[in-house]
Amino acid sequence: VVTVGPDVDARSASGVFAAIGRHFQPEHDFTLLPGTALDTLDFTSFKMNLGSKMILDATPKRGRPARPLLEERGFPDLRGFEPAVTAQRLFAGSCLVVALRAGTDGRALLERFQSDAFLAWAGTQGAREPLERLPMLILVSDDVRLDDETHLLWGMFTRFDAARDLRFRESKLVQACPTHRGTLGIDATWKPGYPAPVRSSDETIRLVDRRWREYGIGK
Repeated sequence: VVTVGPDVDARSASGVFAAIGRHFQPEHDFTLLPGTALDTLDFTSFKMNLGSKMILDATPKRGRPARPLLEERGFPDLRGFEPAVTAQRLFAGSCLVVALRAGTDGRALLERFQSDAFLAWAGTQGAREPLERLPMLILVSDDVRLDDETHLLWGMFTRFDAARDLRFRESKLVQACPTHRGTLGIDATWKPGYPAPVRSSDETIRLVDRRWREYGIGK
């Protein structure tokens, strides 16, 4: 769940992610709901009907100025740090999506991307500051098309369990309350035990492609 202010179109993915970039601070605006009801078709927790959810509060806060959004050119090519990276995209100035080669351990790589060694490497590329300011880092598998917004959203949000696959750069307990700081990292890569994506047969695809004009939505 992401909450945004009244000036944001909740149906616009880029608008919602831009709001996260401007207003979300994990130490104040992140809530995790572990051990809660899950849709029967959701396989990410590996437990039937039981998993976790997260809430991000990306509404404007009184007395807290909005942050400027980031720019793509401020980020280095991460293949220079990790050869398993196949592509990357900064989405809506707030979320760096990184595609990884099949078979890569996303959890281990997420830890590397949130380490001091990674920030030190970024410093040699002149990019430490934008990476320290980055609100979200999401790792996906390389079957996700980063240039297609619909496919990108599918890839980011169908392959992770919030309680198991999230990691902040810094997390600690303050009394009984968990507090997080820094980039929200998500391992949304395909994991062993997940079912293969449903795909239409080649015959069905060819049939539909021939009939787009009949459906009134062909070019």
